[in-house]
Amino acid sequence: MFFFRKTTPTTAPEKQAIEPPRFVARLKKDVGEEIWAVSQEDHFIRVYGDKGEDRILYRFSDAVHDLRGHNGTCVHLAHWVLKDAIKRIDHVDDTYEIVLKNDKRFPVCESYRRVLQESEWDMTS
Repeated sequence: MFFFRKTTPTTAPEKQAIEPPRFVARLKKDVGEEIWAVSQEDHFIRVYGDKGEDRILYRFSDAVHDLRGHNGTCVHLAHWVLKDAIKRIDHVDDTYEIVLKNDKRFPVCESYRRVLQESEWDMTS
């Protein structure tokens, strides 16, 4: 198993205040200030935050649309992750897995690997 680390940018980007996604108002539990990931589960989405997770009835495509402007990306047809929440990327057999700061794992679909490779993540090791 290989581990991939985030490369250090030369300048720190400025953080702008971004409106929370619309689906946050539907959450029953407090998942925290920051949405770390969203996953599709049938007609529901599971929302992972810095304080916990919750599951609500919502279309995944609408959730991804609501998250535009946030520093994240789809890494699979059913998973969106915030880049700042990534702890590492594991190379497992012939695939990759995203590991978040809360140790939740998400598969990286082959068609989305390029997105991560073009970002600040070093996947060449």
